[in-house]
Amino acid sequence: MAISYDVDDSMFPIVRTYLDDRMDLAELDRMIARYYDMVIERGEPYVSVVDAREVRTIPTARMRRVIGDQRRRAADRGVDRLIRGIAVVTSNPLLHSTLSVVEWIAPLATTWTVTETPDEAIAWALKRLGVPPRDAARRR
Repeated sequence: MAISYDVDDSMFPIVRTYLDDRMDLAELDRMIARYYDMVIERGEPYVSVVDAREVRTIPTARMRRVIGDQRRRAADRGVDRLIRGIAVVTSNPLLHSTLSVVEWIAPLATTWTVTETPDEAIAWALKRLGVPPRDAARRR
């Protein structure tokens, strides 16, 4: 199994990532590094919206290690002072449960939620950023 990963910062300070089941470990490592490089270089607060609706399997132990290693390197570079929240879009109960267990074992430095739709995730992200409702409508 592999996971495909794409990053979209066109709605910054909301950074959207898209996942599916196609990427190999080396590609996953490069894409996560690109994501962290981008948000750290901007140096501005942001919220991450992760669209995982196409993920049907759970990441392998090796993939979780790559993700964890990248996360630790990003924390050492200061990403925790920038991120204001993470919203994961999925209706997969197994993925939701896995995220809850991971959070319990290794808590994130920010608030997170799971939503079933991208619109719910964007609304949550805007609220975390303190964007008033009428301004939020203009951003979409």
